Amino acid sequence: MSASFVDVNDPVISLILWCGVFILGLCLGSFSSAIIPRETNGQSWFSVSGLSSRSHCSICQKTLSWRELIPVFSYLIQRRKCACGQHPISTFYPVIEITALILTSFIFAVKGFNFLSLGLVLSLPFFMSSVWLNAHNQFISDRVLIILAYLAVGACLLHLPDVDLWASIYGAMIAGGAGAAAKYIGYRFSSAPLFGWDIVKLWVIIGFWLGLLIIGYFLFLMGLLGMLWILAQSKKFQTLTPRFRGHSFFPYAFWSLSVFYLLYLWF
Repeated sequence: MSASFVDVNDPVISLILWCGVFILGLCLGSFSSAIIPRETNGQSWFSVSGLSSRSHCSICQKTLSWRELIPVFSYLIQRRKCACGQHPISTFYPVIEITALILTSFIFAVKGFNFLSLGLVLSLPFFMSSVWLNAHNQFISDRVLIILAYLAVGACLLHLPDVDLWASIYGAMIAGGAGAAAKYIGYRFSSAPLFGWDIVKLWVIIGFWLGLLIIGYFLFLMGLLGMLWILAQSKKFQTLTPRFRGHSFFPYAFWSLSVFYLLYLWF
């Protein structure tokens, strides 16, 4: 486990830290629930039609006050009703917020309080956006991928010399090369691409996080999942064709990030 940037053995400091983790997790979840719909609709995160846009109810369009923006608690206090009190709020919002809280707490509990953990936690809203977009058969936008790349590089640089930067670079190159090869093979033998270049870019970022020593496990597990998916899909066709008809709806981002977190937290 990497060294912490604070003395977690002090009970007072530990209590303050975990209170901060609780607040941070909920805030990141709230941010996730705000950018995911905007990413889905191709909108700016901070403005609409060039004008600054505060958070508003997606149903009645009422601008939300700070009391209506408290993660999870506002949902409960308002009895699952929107700002106008007439329409139900989707469970999407509290589920995303609680998921971010659980993942934030788990990452800090397993990997400690250090810059790598902080960088991974700050990446959560953008990783969650990637999963949502991929599950809805949409490309992961470059702005999400660029932020993920900056967070990965920044966390590693802040944690030097405990992190082998060259191992991270090699891991990114291997993951990107494997992703490009898989995409090419899918293009040659499938009537529909299994995934796009956005997933290849995501693999580069994952490879940078995992490094040279762990990236092999990631590629093996992703290859195994891919083969299982092909076998499952082939049962849907009554006749076999020389070219396997791929399925573009496969949630590669979800499985990629699930395997990534499993390996990163395990090692």
